[in-house]
Amino acid sequence: ESVAAAAVFDNVADNCVAPDDLVARALFQSGRRQLDTRDAPRAIARFEELQRRFPQHRLADDARLKSANAYLELGSESKFVDLGLRMADDYPEGDQVPEGLFLLALRRMLKSDWSGAASVLATLGQLPRITNHDDPEQTERQQYFAARAQLEQGQTEQALSAFEALVRQRPFSYYMLLANSRLSELDPVRAQRARGTGDSGPSSSPFELPFRTELREPGFTRAMELMALGEMDAAGAELRAMRLP
Repeated sequence: ESVAAAAVFDNVADNCVAPDDLVARALFQSGRRQLDTRDAPRAIARFEELQRRFPQHRLADDARLKSANAYLELGSESKFVDLGLRMADDYPEGDQVPEGLFLLALRRMLKSDWSGAASVLATLGQLPRITNHDDPEQTERQQYFAARAQLEQGQTEQALSAFEALVRQRPFSYYMLLANSRLSELDPVRAQRARGTGDSGPSSSPFELPFRTELREPGFTRAMELMALGEMDAAGAELRAMRLP
């Protein structure tokens, strides 16, 4: 089925001259179908053709991200890194640029390259979509992991301030819970203050997530990001591998 679909999209991409939007979408869908059939080189060729012919199309940054991930699957991490790093310059308004940069930062975090991750996260934090809070979840993710990178590099006060700001700004959000967990472990009084309970409230708020050492594990980070991508089976496999009670 994917092979037949790819052939249809290939025919449109190769033989239609206009409109541009139709050709660009056909190239993108052809690449996707090629990925379904495990033909990464041909998929990459289609995604790269889309970017070359229609660099301003709304799917150009989507094609870049899929190309980068396809190269990574082929074992070319250097190409993955190169394509990911250039996303911000090539597609500053692209909706997939934050995801591409975060995946690059995540690769570095999983290798304990926190300095490298911090550099990518800083670039991510300067994107208009992040500074304008166009996507609150992506903004909070950048803020949380930038603070984690600071913490791992010994910049404790900066990290605590960032965790505290996140707790204050976004009650009940997912990354607020993670920030609250870190802050509660490192400075319980500050965490309580950030939650707005102080001396007049209970010792723990209804949305408090007690810290667990498993939150430090790379497997937990992978599981959370897989969940965010909707890959629940893969996320579950990561959590089971950690043998959580």
